[in-house]
Amino acid sequence: MVAFLTGAIGLWIVAIPLGHAGIVAVRRGRATTRGFAVAGTILGYVGLALTAVLVWFLLRGPQPETLDAYAHHDVVEVGNAVARAVEQDESLPTVEAAGEGYIVAGTQIAGLLETQRSVALTPVGDEGWCLELDYVGGIEGSWSFHFADGVTKGGTCAAA
Repeated sequence: MVAFLTGAIGLWIVAIPLGHAGIVAVRRGRATTRGFAVAGTILGYVGLALTAVLVWFLLRGPQPETLDAYAHHDVVEVGNAVARAVEQDESLPTVEAAGEGYIVAGTQIAGLLETQRSVALTPVGDEGWCLELDYVGGIEGSWSFHFADGVTKGGTCAAA
């Protein structure tokens, strides 16, 4: 009975040995609640397996496709901030990856990408610019935001 209760409240590590002990006690004639012992043992192993799967999902981190989507979001947000700064000041602002986001012309921009990354702003011609975001862990590896062409995967600022 105790094995079943501990398994039911999530104490799986305790439920497994108690369940086995209960099964042994039933075999030796010291207990009569075999069903609760078996149920506690099963709950313990199932809970332990589910916990292991959950920990595996949490530790492996986001999928490469998710990182690419986060990088796309970030390059759009930072590119729009650069466009606003250029419109106000008519000069290229400073841009840097900082903490969990970015800083454009002294203004903090929130980001989704939580991996190693770098951002660079390159002048294009007399009045243009191109922003490139490089990152680790995705399929693409980089995105660019060109002042005239918009967002492109694969980071094309060097060719601009």
